[in-house]
Amino acid sequence: SSEACPPNFERRPCQMVAQLVVNGIGGKLCEVAIRISASGLQVKREVHKAIGVPVKDQRLFVDAVELKNSMMLSDVVQGGSASLSLVRRPAEYSKWILAVMSRPEGLRLAPSSAREIHEVVGAAIKQWGGRLLKYAADALRADRRLVLAAVTSDGMALQYAAEA
Repeated sequence: SSEACPPNFERRPCQMVAQLVVNGIGGKLCEVAIRISASGLQVKREVHKAIGVPVKDQRLFVDAVELKNSMMLSDVVQGGSASLSLVRRPAEYSKWILAVMSRPEGLRLAPSSAREIHEVVGAAIKQWGGRLLKYAADALRADRRLVLAAVTSDGMALQYAAEA
């Protein structure tokens, strides 16, 4: 469905509202109505209002595509409705992601258990550069996607990659 447009909307185009059904592993969690031009962060805030899951713990997917905070809903939703899958990030992951993104030495100082979490290492590399691959667990230093992200950020990161 779309919002009713006033007859004098000369400078401001009418914006479609998307009806989103948010599902968890056990089925439907909530429905959210939000403008198709909303950011992923805005969608997550609405989900938080509806069901109380903190924004930092939410991973929302449309099919196999994750709706990132900086993306627009229209990047992943075509038309006026969509079904989203909510995967709740463990609170510990969120804690370590925030820690490694807050300062460059965060990954180096993190316990080995945090340096084994793909999302944590990926966040550190994205925030501070590929050379942080050096502090990732061995298995992650052999992960093709992570190594590619690190080397794309800083070609010198290749020296920290491990054999797959």
